[in-house]
Amino acid sequence: MSPDCAADEKAQLRARVRAARRSTAPARAALADAQLSAHVTAWAAGAQTLIAYAALPFEPCVDAALEAARSRGVRVLLPIARPGRALGFGALDGPIEGLPRAGRWQIREPAPTHTAAEALLASPAPSTALLVPGLAFDRAGMRLGNGGGFYDRTFGPDGGAGPLLARLRSAGLRVAGACRAAEVVDALPRAPWDLRAGAALTEAGRQEFRA
Repeated sequence: MSPDCAADEKAQLRARVRAARRSTAPARAALADAQLSAHVTAWAAGAQTLIAYAALPFEPCVDAALEAARSRGVRVLLPIARPGRALGFGALDGPIEGLPRAGRWQIREPAPTHTAAEALLASPAPSTALLVPGLAFDRAGMRLGNGGGFYDRTFGPDGGAGPLLARLRSAGLRVAGACRAAEVVDALPRAPWDLRAGAALTEAGRQEFRA
């Protein structure tokens, strides 16, 4: 598939997923979020550092899992996005609902405390879990993001912390994507710089991906 065709297909997929998320009844979305958070908590068991995300409107929300982790003394790190740059990270030191919204996308962000590399190295690899949001994941673990390139620029094979992440994954660091169960698909258009997840966490549970 040519790069232009892949880009067009990704744009169409993004539009469909966003429309489906917006049309989901709030009560149904809240139930799915609660189920997802329970699966995130189980997946991240034993982690000393959980690198996750603060959900945007209509994005699968894992706030309950983040609060549960923080209450257990887990270091919870959330992304800080600035246009054209790799993600930075900040520690969640208080209730997530108290975080200010910042930047172009009004993402809930803590104060910056870590580069991506520092976040990955904050705990030993087997005690670190990286949870990335996505609009969809395929059965090889390839991710469809929002199109800004932040996660690929940061953690993809060619990203600033990509080579480090690859080494740490081989040493036991966990990487999973978060989405809705209907957003796990057979195949997605892909590029060499795309981040690959080892599993998807959804309201239905955990699905491991083949390499």
